[in-house]
Amino acid sequence: MARVADGPGLLAPDACRLERPVLRDPVLQEQLEQRGYVVIPLVGPDEVQTLYQGYLRGVDRADGINPPGAYDDTYAEFSVIHSRPVFRRDAYELITSVLVPRATST
Repeated sequence: MARVADGPGLLAPDACRLERPVLRDPVLQEQLEQRGYVVIPLVGPDEVQTLYQGYLRGVDRADGINPPGAYDDTYAEFSVIHSRPVFRRDAYELITSVLVPRATST
């Protein structure tokens, strides 16, 4: 079991040593090792626009999203857990086409 440092559930620094690199970017890897975290901007304005346009295309299709008035703010409308299989597949393909290249480059 990892040794716990003083404080609310924090691991001691020696328990957090990495045996191998986690990130491809050496600068980010160094920050991770020094600070214990890094901030990686996963998507930018272009990716957000691509995802938004994909959502709008789904809205325009009759079988795309739930009928007007059926929206539930606790439900992920544009996601891989949508209730309509075709929209769910399309959302998965779009989301992964945008995020996978970004995630695998870090």
